[in-house]
Amino acid sequence: MITFEVLEGGQPVSGLEISALFEMNRMDHGHIEAVFTDIDDGVYTGEAAFAMSGEWIASVTASEGGNDIWTETVIFEVGEGNEH
Repeated sequence: MITFEVLEGGQPVSGLEISALFEMNRMDHGHIEAVFTDIDDGVYTGEAAFAMSGEWIASVTASEGGNDIWTETVIFEVGEGNEH
């Protein structure tokens, strides 16, 4: 499970449509798409299965009313045992 917290001015932002496109930084394992669910107070969760451990890049997009309002690139590490 992947969890994002969305804040604006230090306050949680709920009601957004959050999606992400994941790809491995230094190897080609294709793309993984995930849609996130607003669970409470600006916290969004989603599922993705990563092919292997290592450095991954997520292009995260937030939409409101069908209009993209921001996109953020996040680089993160997937450790051993966390691929599935």
